[in-house]
Order: sequence, then C-alpha cells, then structure tokens
Amino acid sequence: VYQKASESGSKAVDLHFYLGVLLYNSGRAEEAEAAYRKAIALGYRTAGVYGNLGIILSETRRTQEAEAMIKKGLELGPNNPWLHALLGWSLIENHRWEEAASVLRKCVELEPKGPHALSAMNNLGFALIRLGDLEGAEKVIGQALDIKPDDLDASSCRALLLATMGANLDEALERAKKGTQPAKAHGWSWEVLGFVHFRRGEFDQAIEPL
Repeated sequence: VYQKASESGSKAVDLHFYLGVLLYNSGRAEEAEAAYRKAIALGYRTAGVYGNLGIILSETRRTQEAEAMIKKGLELGPNNPWLHALLGWSLIENHRWEEAASVLRKCVELEPKGPHALSAMNNLGFALIRLGDLEGAEKVIGQALDIKPDDLDASSCRALLLATMGANLDEALERAKKGTQPAKAHGWSWEVLGFVHFRRGEFDQAIEPL
C-alpha cells in the first residue's frame, strides 16, 4: 500500500519514510535508502530518517557519509541515546577512538540501563581498549555483563580485553568462541577469536578465524 501510494505521487512526505522502514525490514536496503532520501528531499527531516539512513550507509561501508547523516539527526535530537549509540559506532568504524568514547559515554549517561545502553557499553569498551585504557574498558565491559551476563558482544569484548592484557587466556578463549556462535556473528568477533588464539601461541588455530 505504501509503495503504491508513493509511486502514485502522494504528497504525504512521511509516507516515504514508512515505506523505507518496511523495505529495510524486508531486507531491501537499497530501496529503503532511496525511500529515505526521497523523504528528506520532500522535506521530511527528522532524527529518525537521518538515523535510519545512517544505518544503511554504515552497513554498506560508506562510513563518512553515515557519520554525517547521524550528526544531522543529532542536530534535531541532541539528547537521543539511539543516535549517540549510532554515532559512536560510526566513529569506531572511522577509527576515531577518542571521539567515539566521548559520544558513547554520553549515550550511557542519557540511558544508563535502556535498550541502547548495552551496545553503547560494549562499543565503549572496545574503543577504550584501542585507546589503551584497559582499566576503564574492564569497568564498562563489566557493567555490560552485569546488565546481560550472556550477551555475546560483551563476551567478545571481555575476550579481547583479557587477550590484550595477556591474562586468563582460558576464559578469553571460552568467551571468544561464545561470541562467534550466532550464524550471523559480527566479523570482528572472529577477529577476536583469532587474536585470542594468537596470544595463546596457537598460531595454526589463529589463522582460520582471521
């Protein structure tokens, strides 16, 4: 219905946004992107449309443009924790660790235990490891595991931390393997597993995940 109305030239600009949501949820990201861009061109400029477009751009490795779109969303919703979480991840993708840590801390501050806090904590822990702040990373990853002890991303972050520290490598291996269990595990979870094997001196096993 939304698509037919859109194709008929409907002037209801929000219709293009909702069409984009439906298309994205149906696995048609390219068409969803076009719908979001159409909505913006027609004047539908909300935190949601910029954030959703930013997600698609990030997933298709257009990280610079993703960052720009998410920042436009934040101009409209400066206290939106979801957008802070998105921006933090975008900055991580662009290897801007300090900026990412600052944005992700803001997300956790805005929403200490809400639906976006867990992913923000995991990503903050990752950024802090990259910055060499292992004590800070240990604290925030511990907070994430307190919220959801079986969270797979938090488990991978804990594994990366332990391997970086060279401590409790048996636990690190167990957690790294756990993080790669889902069929669609993040690529970085496999990198963590390879790194853990490397730190354990298991070089043959390190090669396969990497």
